[in-house]
Amino acid sequence: MEKKNKDEFGRVFACSTVGNIVEWYDFATYGALSDILGQKFFPKSSKAASLMESLAVFGAAFFMRPIGGMFFGYVGDTIGRKRALEISICVMVIPSFCIGLLPTYSSIGFVSTLLLIFLRLLQGLAVGGELVTAYVFVAERSPNPNYAPGYTALVLGSANFGTLTGIASVAIMRLILSERATIRYGWRICFFLSLPLGIFGFILRRSVGESQVFSNKTQKFDKSTTQAHNPLRTALQFHFRTILLAAGVASMWCGGFYSVFIWLGFYYNGDA
Repeated sequence: MEKKNKDEFGRVFACSTVGNIVEWYDFATYGALSDILGQKFFPKSSKAASLMESLAVFGAAFFMRPIGGMFFGYVGDTIGRKRALEISICVMVIPSFCIGLLPTYSSIGFVSTLLLIFLRLLQGLAVGGELVTAYVFVAERSPNPNYAPGYTALVLGSANFGTLTGIASVAIMRLILSERATIRYGWRICFFLSLPLGIFGFILRRSVGESQVFSNKTQKFDKSTTQAHNPLRTALQFHFRTILLAAGVASMWCGGFYSVFIWLGFYYNGDA
């Protein structure tokens, strides 16, 4: 029985970390390609201005992350952690693949820019719910509660690994292809890669069961009580100060991280 539980947790841990890698790969790929996307979707501006406009779209996704956290947190608390993770990876991968298919400004004008912004906001929504839901899913399924913090730390590590993988894939693409080929079609390849990775992550998530903690919690409420219970309202009503403090800490970390791994690359390359 113990071996069976460990094997099941291994699948839970794999589906959470692999899905995290895929989602953060998608999220970071846009940032690493901001200079090219600026030329493709904001061509009327100067090179520096188009980069800034493209990065502004990259940053706009961060405003969707709190909304994504609330939405997927609610889904995870009412429908299930597993279902929330399945939805989040779809909401990330499909828009990422669609960005690779987008016609540019030269083809359909400002409509392409609006579509890019819309797809990027969807990515922000997805990634806002991905990481924390994966934390909860892994922690609740941990075979030893004492090790749960360590496992969730590894989940965070997988998100960072996915970010660096996205940046590295763009760097490799730029090395292999000429600058002209990169601008013409190479940037699309990085977004297309998200589809097979996302399908693999989705299949992994479909293969595991729901958290027993969630199943036990839902059994404690009858139907009328469950309908009346709103976990989002409870969190905002009783833990709003804690949420603001946590958001402030995360903002400092994210700002420093992306300043180093996204902005500095363009700065030293002379694009900014």
